[in-house]
Amino acid sequence: MAKNTEFKYNNIDKVRSFFYDNQVHTKNELSEETGFSLATITNILQILLEDGEIVYYGEAHSTGGRKSKEYLLNPSYKNLLLISLTKNKEIYEIEYNVVDLKMNNIDQSIQQLKQFDVDTFIESIQIITDQLDRLGIVVVSIPGVSVNGVIGICDYKELEGIYLKLKIEMAIKIKVVIENDVNICCVGFSEDYGTKNDVAFLYQPPLDYVGCGLIVNHHLLNGFTHFAGELRYLPFYSHIEQEKLLKENPRKLLSQQVATIIAVTNPQVIGYCSDEFEEDITLEDYIPKEHLPEIIRIKDYKPFMKKGLYSIGIKNIIERG
Repeated sequence: MAKNTEFKYNNIDKVRSFFYDNQVHTKNELSEETGFSLATITNILQILLEDGEIVYYGEAHSTGGRKSKEYLLNPSYKNLLLISLTKNKEIYEIEYNVVDLKMNNIDQSIQQLKQFDVDTFIESIQIITDQLDRLGIVVVSIPGVSVNGVIGICDYKELEGIYLKLKIEMAIKIKVVIENDVNICCVGFSEDYGTKNDVAFLYQPPLDYVGCGLIVNHHLLNGFTHFAGELRYLPFYSHIEQEKLLKENPRKLLSQQVATIIAVTNPQVIGYCSDEFEEDITLEDYIPKEHLPEIIRIKDYKPFMKKGLYSIGIKNIIERG
């Protein structure tokens, strides 16, 4: 009996995943794509309609026979709470965005704090989530490392060693995903280059070490301790030397770090954003021309942050993660 139930839900999930491309779908199309019979598709569509996850859109243009009914994802079926934590000098900035399944904005707020307190932060999340009826997931971006929800090295020192994922989930009873901020930007950046298998994104802040996100074969590369992309630990420069070069020649420092990524992972596209200089980086002194990927200078990483948070949230909703 349990196997039959699992099989049923797997079939439902296979069909429902198609609707998250935000396109209209017909019964015949879904039958062809999944290999399921029309009767099975009809039953699954009825379940999704009753649950409110999809809506009836209309009828397709007739090709001579009976018109096919069209169905579409219901964007208000679930909401996503996207939270980004950043730190600028001594100011903690926390941005909260509530969006629907099409990334339409529902609500937004920003906190700027001189001091950060973990319990107060979780209380703020509770206040927001208590006002949302259809919250599907919370995705949190942090300027640091998260291993299974436990925070490691982080610009928010108050979070280090905290099992943040569990603390938030216990407070709000909603699935929480926590990911490094530059990894999230890399996910968002890669959305603009969907045909590229391998993508990298680097961010050079004004007062700290560069962060790097890596997409390999369309999957985010975390490494076994979520340490992948921590370029500050490359043995070429000590931390003191990196800090000095960041002040005196940030363009050279970032150029060498980008060259390192090319030599190690050989991505097809690299995006980079620096708060310290506006010129293009130079790689000809480090990498043979024929091995250079497409290099994109990004002026503002924040749109990619939001897009990445949304993409990770949608992936977990599809997978019922």
